[in-house]
Amino acid sequence: SKTKYIVFELAGLGPDDAKENYDIVRNEIKNGGAAILVDWAEDMRDNCDKFITLEWTSV
Repeated sequence: SKTKYIVFELAGLGPDDAKENYDIVRNEIKNGGAAILVDWAEDMRDNCDKFITLEWTSV
């Protein structure tokens, strides 16, 4: 199915595969879409329009 809103993650992929997947998503959303990348690394930080870091603390 096609959608202009995508949530994805890159866990388990090597650097080349992660970049390829990232580029595919970026291409799919370039005309009015949006994507959320759920990832623990900051490798793609400079390629994002917005970057949000969530921090968990123990209660």
